[in-house]
Amino acid sequence: MFFSDRLLQREEEDAYEYRENYLRITLGYSQGDSPGNPYVMEIWPGGCGSPVHDHGGTYAIIKVLSGQINVEMFRQLHSTKPFREVSFQKGDVTYITPLTNQVHRLRNLKTNSSTCVTIQCYQYPDSATVHDPFFHYIEKGKPGDFDPLSDYDYTSFKRDVMDKWLKDGAPRLSESEMQNMWWQSYKPTGSVKPCQ
Repeated sequence: MFFSDRLLQREEEDAYEYRENYLRITLGYSQGDSPGNPYVMEIWPGGCGSPVHDHGGTYAIIKVLSGQINVEMFRQLHSTKPFREVSFQKGDVTYITPLTNQVHRLRNLKTNSSTCVTIQCYQYPDSATVHDPFFHYIEKGKPGDFDPLSDYDYTSFKRDVMDKWLKDGAPRLSESEMQNMWWQSYKPTGSVKPCQ
């Protein structure tokens, strides 16, 4: 895999039972109205996932750009068993609110050989007087705080992908051809699916 070095680095840094070596690629800059950057693309290889976590009371819209992601929903952070499980496919869109779908665990199941790519947009509610900068998680029964930093900024990610593309002998594309490929990958193909 192209990003295997970065993923292995994450795996060594994160000594969790489940392989939590997905990539977070931020788009834009922190604007102070979400934990970290408001726009995040995540790449989830098969067999990778997250711990049970929340999103600091934010709203979010999530779209699956490629592959499939399994989501287990929990009533609260310290719950040991999910009350619901749902799978999202390419083109599906879902959401998080401060009271709905907030506590969950994401997994690209080990039985899935395809990489999943999601894109998220986060924002604190207008009524929030305190902005929690962390996502909170439970791992092996112990709580922790996750500062949603980036593994990659989008500009560096795009450059590295293009360098790899050309190094592997792919044809050089014009800017309009690249934009057309980009737009085709973001066309709505699914529907909004609540996790409830």
